[in-house]
Amino acid sequence: MRAEELQIGDWVSYIKMSPHKCSWQTLVNMEKNKTLRSLIQPIPITPEILEKSGIHRLNLAVEVLDRLLFEFESDDVRIKIIVYNYKNGNENWEFQIFNSNPYSNMATQGSFKYVHELQHALRLCHIDKEILL
Repeated sequence: MRAEELQIGDWVSYIKMSPHKCSWQTLVNMEKNKTLRSLIQPIPITPEILEKSGIHRLNLAVEVLDRLLFEFESDDVRIKIIVYNYKNGNENWEFQIFNSNPYSNMATQGSFKYVHELQHALRLCHIDKEILL
C-alpha cells in the first residue's frame, strides 16, 4: 500500500500482526520505508465487520438473489450497503449514503472493497461512525 491511500485513523493490517489504526507516524514511516509499505495490507470488508459496527443486515430473503443488504440509520443520515455476487465469492460492495436534506437526500454513492475505503466515504459525508473490527 502507499501512504497516500490512507488517512489517520484508517484500519490496516501488518502481515502476521493484528489490525491497528494508522497514525501520523505510520504514514510518515510508510513514505520513507518501501519495506514497510509492502508489510501493510488493507483489510477486506466483511458482513461480520459491518454487523459488529452496528450496520445491520436486512431482509434475508434478498440472499436468494445473491445479494446482501445492510443499513444503518441515525437522526440525520442513512447508510445503505448492497453486496452483489455474494455467493460466488466475487463480491461487489456498493454503498449509498443519504442525509436529511429534503431537496437532495443523496449525499454520495460508490463502491468499496476495504474497510479504509468505507471509512473515507463516511468521513467525506461528515458521518462520525466508528468501524469496529
